[in-house]
Amino acid sequence: MQELEYERRFTKLPSGSFKNLIFAADGPKPQIVLRDAVNNDVEIVRNADNCLVFTDSLPPYGLTWRQMVSCG
Repeated sequence: MQELEYERRFTKLPSGSFKNLIFAADGPKPQIVLRDAVNNDVEIVRNADNCLVFTDSLPPYGLTWRQMVSCG
């Protein structure tokens, strides 16, 4: 989908809190373990240097594709 069409279709406000947006990159896949299932706490225990982790705060209306690609 084109960016504007994607943003138009998916404008519903998010519910809950944002956590754990991890992108795999070049090289071995990251090994991720779940440290706390209740709070959804994960930890990258191996190959963390081969992935990208989105750590910016989210705006109230959610994260758009345009924002994700501009962070790189």
